Amino acid sequence: MSTVAHATGKFADRIVELLDIFDLSFFVSGAAALGAILTTCELYGVNVPGFSRLFSASPELPVEILLVGIVASYALGLGCFALGRVVRPRLQGQSNAALMRLATEHHPLDEVLDLEGYLEGDRGNDARLQSLYNRLWVHVRTLPELASTFSLVKRYWILAATFDGMGIALLGWLVPVLVPLFIATPGASVGAFPALVLAVALVGSAYFCWRQSAEYRKYQVDELVATVVHWKALREAEALPNDD
Repeated sequence: MSTVAHATGKFADRIVELLDIFDLSFFVSGAAALGAILTTCELYGVNVPGFSRLFSASPELPVEILLVGIVASYALGLGCFALGRVVRPRLQGQSNAALMRLATEHHPLDEVLDLEGYLEGDRGNDARLQSLYNRLWVHVRTLPELASTFSLVKRYWILAATFDGMGIALLGWLVPVLVPLFIATPGASVGAFPALVLAVALVGSAYFCWRQSAEYRKYQVDELVATVVHWKALREAEALPNDD
Protein backbone atom coordinates (compact mmCIF):
# COMPACT_ATOMS: atom_id res chain seq x y z
CA MET A 1 0.00 0.00 0.00
CA SER A 2 1.42 3.43 -0.93
CA THR A 3 2.04 6.14 1.64
CA VAL A 4 -0.71 8.31 0.13
CA ALA A 5 -3.26 5.47 0.19
CA HIS A 6 -2.32 4.62 3.77
CA ALA A 7 -2.67 8.25 4.85
CA THR A 8 -6.01 8.54 3.06
CA GLY A 9 -7.28 5.41 4.81
CA LYS A 10 -6.20 6.76 8.19
CA PHE A 11 -7.95 10.06 7.48
CA ALA A 12 -11.16 8.23 6.53
CA ASP A 13 -10.96 6.24 9.76
CA ARG A 14 -10.67 9.44 11.80
CA ILE A 15 -13.64 10.97 9.99
CA VAL A 16 -15.77 7.91 10.76
CA GLU A 17 -14.65 7.95 14.40
CA LEU A 18 -15.67 11.60 14.60
CA LEU A 19 -19.06 10.90 13.01
CA ASP A 20 -19.61 8.06 15.46
CA ILE A 21 -19.34 10.39 18.47
CA PHE A 22 -22.86 11.44 19.50
CA ASP A 23 -24.15 10.21 16.11
CA LEU A 24 -22.54 13.14 14.30
CA SER A 25 -23.42 11.46 11.00
CA PHE A 26 -26.94 12.82 11.48
CA PHE A 27 -25.65 16.37 11.98
CA VAL A 28 -24.10 16.42 8.49
CA SER A 29 -27.39 15.97 6.63
CA GLY A 30 -29.34 17.83 9.32
CA ALA A 31 -27.22 20.96 9.01
CA ALA A 32 -27.59 20.86 5.22
CA ALA A 33 -31.37 20.49 5.53
CA LEU A 34 -31.57 23.29 8.09
CA GLY A 35 -29.62 25.52 5.71
CA ALA A 36 -32.13 24.80 2.94
CA ILE A 37 -35.06 25.65 5.23
CA LEU A 38 -33.50 28.90 6.46
CA THR A 39 -32.59 29.95 2.91
CA THR A 40 -36.16 29.32 1.77
CA CYS A 41 -37.50 31.39 4.67
CA GLU A 42 -35.11 34.20 3.79
CA LEU A 43 -36.26 34.15 0.15
CA TYR A 44 -39.87 34.56 1.20
CA GLY A 45 -39.10 37.15 3.85
CA VAL A 46 -40.14 34.83 6.69
CA ASN A 47 -38.48 35.96 9.88
CA VAL A 48 -37.10 33.04 11.84
CA PRO A 49 -36.32 34.44 15.30
CA GLY A 50 -32.60 34.41 15.89
CA PHE A 51 -31.59 32.66 12.68
CA SER A 52 -32.37 35.62 10.42
CA ARG A 53 -29.15 37.19 11.67
CA LEU A 54 -27.24 34.62 9.61
CA PHE A 55 -28.07 36.58 6.45
CA SER A 56 -27.08 39.97 7.84
CA ALA A 57 -23.89 41.81 6.92
CA SER A 58 -22.29 40.79 10.22
CA PRO A 59 -23.89 37.49 11.25
CA GLU A 60 -23.89 36.86 15.00
CA LEU A 61 -25.77 34.13 16.80
CA PRO A 62 -26.26 34.00 20.57
CA VAL A 63 -25.48 30.79 22.42
CA GLU A 64 -29.14 29.82 22.89
CA ILE A 65 -29.80 30.09 19.14
CA LEU A 66 -26.75 27.94 18.44
CA LEU A 67 -28.10 25.30 20.83
CA VAL A 68 -31.47 25.38 19.09
CA GLY A 69 -29.67 25.02 15.77
CA ILE A 70 -27.77 21.97 17.03
CA VAL A 71 -30.95 20.28 18.24
CA ALA A 72 -32.78 21.19 15.03
CA SER A 73 -29.90 19.85 12.91
CA TYR A 74 -29.92 16.55 14.79
CA ALA A 75 -33.70 16.17 14.47
CA LEU A 76 -33.63 17.03 10.77
CA GLY A 77 -30.71 14.64 10.29
CA LEU A 78 -32.69 11.80 11.81
CA GLY A 79 -35.58 12.62 9.50
CA CYS A 80 -33.33 12.80 6.43
CA PHE A 81 -31.73 9.48 7.33
CA ALA A 82 -35.07 7.76 7.91
CA LEU A 83 -36.50 9.09 4.66
CA GLY A 84 -33.34 8.28 2.73
CA ARG A 85 -33.36 4.70 4.04
CA VAL A 86 -36.86 4.30 2.59
CA VAL A 87 -36.37 6.14 -0.71
CA ARG A 88 -32.94 4.85 -1.75
CA PRO A 89 -33.74 1.08 -1.71
CA ARG A 90 -36.97 1.73 -3.61
CA LEU A 91 -35.07 3.59 -6.32
CA GLN A 92 -32.25 1.07 -6.51
CA GLY A 93 -34.03 -2.13 -5.45
CA GLN A 94 -31.35 -2.97 -2.90
CA SER A 95 -32.90 -4.05 0.38
CA ASN A 96 -31.07 -5.88 3.17
CA ALA A 97 -32.85 -9.05 2.13
CA ALA A 98 -31.68 -8.69 -1.49
CA LEU A 99 -28.11 -8.09 -0.36
CA MET A 100 -28.26 -11.05 2.03
CA ARG A 101 -29.60 -13.29 -0.72
CA LEU A 102 -26.73 -12.28 -3.00
CA ALA A 103 -24.08 -12.67 -0.27
CA THR A 104 -25.30 -16.11 0.83
CA GLU A 105 -25.13 -17.27 -2.77
CA HIS A 106 -21.48 -16.21 -2.99
CA HIS A 107 -20.41 -17.46 0.45
CA PRO A 108 -21.33 -20.95 1.81
CA LEU A 109 -22.97 -19.63 4.97
CA ASP A 110 -25.27 -22.64 5.21
CA GLU A 111 -22.16 -24.78 5.80
CA VAL A 112 -21.23 -22.66 8.80
CA LEU A 113 -24.48 -21.91 10.64
CA ASP A 114 -27.66 -23.86 11.11
CA LEU A 115 -29.83 -21.78 8.82
CA GLU A 116 -32.94 -23.90 9.04
CA GLY A 117 -35.69 -21.39 9.73
CA TYR A 118 -33.75 -18.58 8.05
CA LEU A 119 -33.42 -19.84 4.49
CA GLU A 120 -35.96 -21.83 2.58
CA GLY A 121 -36.84 -22.33 -1.05
CA ASP A 122 -35.15 -19.67 -3.16
CA ARG A 123 -32.70 -18.58 -0.43
CA GLY A 124 -35.49 -17.59 1.96
CA ASN A 125 -38.07 -14.86 2.09
CA ASP A 126 -37.30 -11.24 2.89
CA ALA A 127 -38.37 -11.30 6.54
CA ARG A 128 -36.20 -14.33 7.34
CA LEU A 129 -33.22 -12.89 5.49
CA GLN A 130 -33.58 -9.69 7.51
CA SER A 131 -33.55 -11.79 10.68
CA LEU A 132 -30.42 -13.57 9.46
CA TYR A 133 -28.79 -10.19 8.82
CA ASN A 134 -29.56 -9.18 12.41
CA ARG A 135 -28.13 -12.47 13.70
CA LEU A 136 -24.85 -11.89 11.89
CA TRP A 137 -24.58 -8.46 13.54
CA VAL A 138 -24.97 -10.17 16.92
CA HIS A 139 -22.35 -12.75 15.94
CA VAL A 140 -19.61 -10.22 15.12
CA ARG A 141 -20.59 -7.94 18.01
CA THR A 142 -20.37 -10.56 20.74
CA LEU A 143 -17.17 -12.40 19.79
CA PRO A 144 -14.02 -10.57 20.99
CA GLU A 145 -11.91 -12.00 18.17
CA LEU A 146 -14.22 -10.34 15.63
CA ALA A 147 -13.92 -6.85 17.14
CA SER A 148 -12.05 -5.53 14.09
CA THR A 149 -14.82 -6.77 11.79
CA PHE A 150 -17.46 -5.19 14.00
CA SER A 151 -15.58 -1.90 13.81
CA LEU A 152 -15.38 -2.16 10.01
CA VAL A 153 -19.06 -3.00 9.42
CA LYS A 154 -20.04 -0.23 11.84
CA ARG A 155 -17.89 2.12 9.80
CA TYR A 156 -19.73 1.05 6.64
CA TRP A 157 -23.08 1.57 8.41
CA ILE A 158 -22.16 5.10 9.51
CA LEU A 159 -20.99 6.10 6.04
CA ALA A 160 -24.10 4.61 4.44
CA ALA A 161 -26.31 6.45 6.92
CA THR A 162 -24.50 9.73 6.23
CA PHE A 163 -24.93 9.40 2.47
CA ASP A 164 -28.58 8.32 2.81
CA GLY A 165 -29.37 11.46 4.78
CA MET A 166 -27.32 13.76 2.55
CA GLY A 167 -29.25 12.60 -0.51
CA ILE A 168 -32.49 13.88 1.01
CA ALA A 169 -30.86 17.08 2.32
CA LEU A 170 -29.49 17.92 -1.13
CA LEU A 171 -32.91 17.42 -2.71
CA GLY A 172 -34.28 19.81 -0.09
CA TRP A 173 -32.16 22.56 -1.64
CA LEU A 174 -34.25 22.25 -4.81
CA VAL A 175 -36.96 24.28 -3.06
CA PRO A 176 -34.98 27.55 -2.67
CA VAL A 177 -33.36 26.99 -6.07
CA LEU A 178 -36.40 26.18 -8.23
CA VAL A 179 -39.42 27.77 -6.52
CA PRO A 180 -38.29 31.36 -7.33
CA LEU A 181 -38.49 30.45 -11.03
CA PHE A 182 -42.25 30.05 -10.71
CA ILE A 183 -43.16 32.27 -7.77
CA ALA A 184 -41.74 35.76 -7.34
CA THR A 185 -39.69 36.07 -4.18
CA PRO A 186 -38.04 39.22 -2.80
CA GLY A 187 -34.73 37.52 -2.09
CA ALA A 188 -34.27 35.66 -5.38
CA SER A 189 -31.38 36.82 -7.56
CA VAL A 190 -30.33 33.73 -9.55
CA GLY A 191 -31.32 33.57 -13.22
CA ALA A 192 -33.31 30.74 -14.76
CA PHE A 193 -30.40 29.01 -16.50
CA PRO A 194 -28.02 29.04 -13.51
CA ALA A 195 -30.87 27.82 -11.31
CA LEU A 196 -31.58 24.90 -13.62
CA VAL A 197 -27.89 24.02 -13.79
CA LEU A 198 -27.70 24.13 -9.99
CA ALA A 199 -30.84 21.96 -9.74
CA VAL A 200 -29.32 19.34 -12.04
CA ALA A 201 -26.13 19.42 -9.95
CA LEU A 202 -28.16 18.89 -6.77
CA VAL A 203 -30.07 15.94 -8.22
CA GLY A 204 -26.83 14.46 -9.54
CA SER A 205 -25.17 14.90 -6.15
CA ALA A 206 -28.12 13.24 -4.40
CA TYR A 207 -27.89 10.31 -6.81
CA PHE A 208 -24.16 10.05 -6.14
CA CYS A 209 -24.79 10.03 -2.38
CA TRP A 210 -27.34 7.21 -2.69
CA ARG A 211 -25.04 5.30 -5.01
CA GLN A 212 -22.26 5.53 -2.44
CA SER A 213 -24.66 4.50 0.31
CA ALA A 214 -25.67 1.45 -1.71
CA GLU A 215 -22.02 0.52 -2.17
CA TYR A 216 -21.32 0.77 1.56
CA ARG A 217 -24.42 -1.29 2.33
CA LYS A 218 -23.20 -3.96 -0.08
CA TYR A 219 -19.74 -3.94 1.52
CA GLN A 220 -21.29 -4.19 4.97
CA VAL A 221 -23.50 -7.20 4.23
CA ASP A 222 -20.81 -9.03 2.29
CA GLU A 223 -18.31 -8.39 5.09
CA LEU A 224 -20.71 -9.82 7.68
CA VAL A 225 -21.32 -13.02 5.73
CA ALA A 226 -17.71 -13.49 4.62
CA THR A 227 -16.41 -12.92 8.16
CA VAL A 228 -18.63 -15.59 9.68
CA VAL A 229 -17.64 -18.08 6.97
CA HIS A 230 -13.95 -17.30 7.43
CA TRP A 231 -14.26 -17.43 11.22
CA LYS A 232 -15.72 -20.94 11.00
CA ALA A 233 -12.96 -22.06 8.63
CA LEU A 234 -10.29 -20.82 11.04
CA ARG A 235 -11.94 -22.56 13.98
CA GLU A 236 -12.05 -25.84 12.06
CA ALA A 237 -8.41 -25.43 11.01
CA GLU A 238 -7.36 -24.88 14.62
CA ALA A 239 -9.22 -28.03 15.64
CA LEU A 240 -7.32 -30.23 13.17
CA PRO A 241 -4.61 -32.46 14.75
CA ASN A 242 -1.06 -31.21 14.37
CA ASP A 243 1.05 -33.75 12.45
CA ASP A 244 4.21 -32.36 14.03
